Amino acid sequence: MDIRVGGLVTALGSLIPVLPRRQIKYDTDSLGSNTPCSTVLRKDEPFALYCMSPRYCSLSKISVNTRIVVVGASSTALSFLETLLFNSSSTYLSFNNITLVARHGIPGDSDATKISNKLIIYEGHYNSQYLSMLNLRTWVNLIYGIMTAINREGKYIVINDEAILHYDYLMLFCGEQFEMPPTVSSSEPKECIHGRRASVDDITSDVPQNVFCVNTEIDASNALIDLKRFYRKRTSTEKVVVYGKCLEAYCCVEVLQKFGIPGHKICFVEPLGHDFPDISIFNNNEVDEAVMESLKKNMVEIYSGYFFIDWKFNRNEHKITSARFESKTKSINIDVACMFYYGNKNISKHIFLALEKGQLVFDGRLVIDANFNAGDKYIYAAGPLTKYARRYYAGRYSHCYYNSIEIGAKLGKQMLQMWDPTVEASAANEEIPPLFEKPIIKSCILPGNMHYLKIHKPGIVVPLEAAMYQDDYGVALVTGDCKCIKYDYFRIHLNPSERIETITCYTKNEIDVDNISTLYGVHQQMLNNMVLRFKHGYINDFYSYFREPWCYAIIHDHFKDLVLKNNKILSAESETKPAVLLDVITKHLKLSNWKNVNHTELEEYKNCYKTQYEKMIKDALLEFLVDNSYHLSMYAIPERVKILLQDNKSSPLFMEPEPGNSSESLCSSDSNNSSSSTIKDEVDNENN
Repeated sequence: MDIRVGGLVTALGSLIPVLPRRQIKYDTDSLGSNTPCSTVLRKDEPFALYCMSPRYCSLSKISVNTRIVVVGASSTALSFLETLLFNSSSTYLSFNNITLVARHGIPGDSDATKISNKLIIYEGHYNSQYLSMLNLRTWVNLIYGIMTAINREGKYIVINDEAILHYDYLMLFCGEQFEMPPTVSSSEPKECIHGRRASVDDITSDVPQNVFCVNTEIDASNALIDLKRFYRKRTSTEKVVVYGKCLEAYCCVEVLQKFGIPGHKICFVEPLGHDFPDISIFNNNEVDEAVMESLKKNMVEIYSGYFFIDWKFNRNEHKITSARFESKTKSINIDVACMFYYGNKNISKHIFLALEKGQLVFDGRLVIDANFNAGDKYIYAAGPLTKYARRYYAGRYSHCYYNSIEIGAKLGKQMLQMWDPTVEASAANEEIPPLFEKPIIKSCILPGNMHYLKIHKPGIVVPLEAAMYQDDYGVALVTGDCKCIKYDYFRIHLNPSERIETITCYTKNEIDVDNISTLYGVHQQMLNNMVLRFKHGYINDFYSYFREPWCYAIIHDHFKDLVLKNNKILSAESETKPAVLLDVITKHLKLSNWKNVNHTELEEYKNCYKTQYEKMIKDALLEFLVDNSYHLSMYAIPERVKILLQDNKSSPLFMEPEPGNSSESLCSSDSNNSSSSTIKDEVDNENN
């Protein structure tokens, strides 16, 4: 067991951590002279930021010495730690005894190469750069190892079967991993049944050195090192086999080709899925066909619908020499130099045994209640490791269908109420599991060096063809095609409320994942009346459309704060506003069974908005643009307009601002000015 105590300088723990901000990725070509200053655009080496001031020095800090042990370094665990350590209470609350137990430590700490990192799917938010800026090791003690047992009476866990670690609260975020298949030698009777989960007794003690299961950056780096060694010693008939039905398997094929292995030396074996009906990984026929075409173009051997059965194992050299796969009608044997195995993800056998020794309820997954409690008031769990107790009838709300980062943050906020004396603990919810709303994000590089991004709402995935037949599906807008002849493929699905619900990108250029992910849930009218412009043919390429100057305010990380502020304005009561506009509209919609309001009522709402709310909304928008003018230099705020026209008072655009009416000086910039009047007229007609 290897223990590393966090923090190079002990004084860092006394400082206040500053949470990194998501930065906008600018398209300098479209912005021209309106590009932000070089200080904003400069890309420095990532660093963690701490601060201290005389005011905060005078505050007494509350030390939390509770022994918090976190098992697993998954996205759920990282989100939990970030929520616990980087929040408003960090100015007066100090956690002194947090320990993270993980086999390979914190992601991003390794010296993994750039090519090996491409074997890992990016799920948004956490990458090596962001984790370097968090520097969790300042507050978190790190133990490299695997939890092998839980003793609930003694309140300790066993690590690597040789050391114990005591806890006051145990947080389990182990998740699921790709693991070696349950196999036997081909000379013995076949006991492997495809499709079922591997039990601990099935796992053999002989682990082939040329079979790789990649779960972390270190796994990926080690796999490529061993691949080079085994590939050099291959015979002429041996090939590199990639087995699996997941995004990681497709990424692996692309990485192998970039690593220098020709396509005709790669075998891609894709089994059928266990869902009914069988849903493709991309859930999009156009992307499916494009990816398969790319594999064939690179002469990769493809076997679809084949399940792994067993392999021939050379015990002297500790490697496999061949593998056997079967479909419904055929059986094939492939001579293997190396094999990347991406079967179904399972809970680690070590974690399963530890939970069993701890006598925690296990029903396919670790059973929890609506408050993330695992049956012991000192043990909590979250993420794909878990499932809700059957009494909730909440199988479709299992954490595996939702955003792991949001789940970890939810548990972090819940646990923070326990230790923060300024926060009033909310009543425990025993009846209803919490709801999660953030989207699922997956980004990777597919065969043919094609960049892929999929953003969709959380929950059980429904086949696209079946979803499109539903009356409440909405509308899909597509630019380009997967062949990328003229424009790259970009598909947007709007729900019946005209909010973005699904985004699919397939392009040969790098995707601004952080920029595009902010568009999820945004109404199409806020995106410069996107639907109307699309119908009129003004949008040929969504990639360039969302790089236009008007879009950067929506991409800004504080834009959601502006939306919340405007919602408060629209829902606030005062002497001049006895009737809240939102409440009145909601009441009318309920009475009309959520149908469109008639023309008379619509005019009443418009007049109410103009007389009572319009100026406050404009002032809030102007304040947002002024406060963030360094990042949003492309917007014409009054001060910038004054500088531009100070020597040209004869300009017809110049107008002396009236006292107390600064919002009237706000100028809007639109790259589609030639069509703006037509669009405005049609929007008014559509609303009427």
